[in-house]
Amino acid sequence: MQKPSSGRGAKPVFLLLAAAVAGGCSSSGSQSNPQGTGGTGATTGGAGGSSGTGGGGSLSCEKVIVEDLEIPIGFGPWALTAVDGKVYALIDDFGARTVRVAQSGKLVELARTPREEDLDINHSILLVDANGYFFDVYQGGKKWLVGAPVAGGAAVPIAPFTDSKELVDPPLIGDATSLFFVGTASGDRAILRVPRMVAAAASPLVVTDYTVFYNGLTAIAAGESSLYAVSGNGSDYTAREFPKDPDMRPGPSRAANFVQSICGTFAVPPHLVVASDALYLGCLQPGGAQEAIYRLPPSAQWPTDSSDVMLDPPLALGKIASDNFIVVGTNVYFANYDQDTVFKVPTTGGTPTRVLSAYNVEHIASDGTTLFVRSGCGIQSTPL
Repeated sequence: MQKPSSGRGAKPVFLLLAAAVAGGCSSSGSQSNPQGTGGTGATTGGAGGSSGTGGGGSLSCEKVIVEDLEIPIGFGPWALTAVDGKVYALIDDFGARTVRVAQSGKLVELARTPREEDLDINHSILLVDANGYFFDVYQGGKKWLVGAPVAGGAAVPIAPFTDSKELVDPPLIGDATSLFFVGTASGDRAILRVPRMVAAAASPLVVTDYTVFYNGLTAIAAGESSLYAVSGNGSDYTAREFPKDPDMRPGPSRAANFVQSICGTFAVPPHLVVASDALYLGCLQPGGAQEAIYRLPPSAQWPTDSSDVMLDPPLALGKIASDNFIVVGTNVYFANYDQDTVFKVPTTGGTPTRVLSAYNVEHIASDGTTLFVRSGCGIQSTPL
């Protein structure tokens, strides 16, 4: 049997085909959030990168909780997230976008809202908590951040995204109390904040100024008290820290320029995850021969002058999916699409070790105790 194409290089083709068939929005790995961690990732690690231990290299499937045949072709999942032992998926249907939960081998629908067909190359994110399901959808000619109540009922448009169909914008992200998304402030793109509630937001708070997008394609992530943005410019990455509660004039409180020798930023944005000890950056080598996951120091250790910071060798390097890795505790979890395996590597570096055999990994998510993987097998799970 021929192995299906996998890795970042195959995703743009899949997205275009899926959008043409289903009219859906783009696929994505989910971002870290307090109610569940989503994303997927990379393999080889350490100084110079090792290939990991216990690799796969076959199309074997293990620990499958939802078979691939249960997932509609061309309709997603566009995002995956995990909360309290359950895994949730964002899946389109004809004329609708739905939230579903894995249950007894099936994906059971929990919420549904109308959607319009629109080609969108931006990633989608699903956030779940006790109050609602939060995601993006096209309605009334606009892309909206919407919330659907857990108790049932119609989804509520919370706020519109900025109209940037020609750009690759960061997806929706969230923390325990707020949602952050790309909107418009004074005619410019900016990151806006609204309460994490299933209710229309009267006046979103402007968290950043235009500099968040100044150096090229941008990734964002939310920390405890700050919002972080990393933009790529050639082989350099500029990181900025913005207070979640800005002064009268929003702007970065800290910024630093990081230099590395592997990745470039043409047409592909980085992937950013904030952990308690550092920032973690996933990026792609020009031409797509390999991808990398780097550890960036916490903002308190950024230089106070304009000097560049040379990054340490990547934690993971090789045929990996650097756009959807996740960080749980002291480990980075990522997919190696050359070995058809999900690996973990310590956040401090070291040799990656095998976690799960899985091919064509699209999303990884965790609630802190269980790892969930959307792959060519379907949806798999394994204890951490």
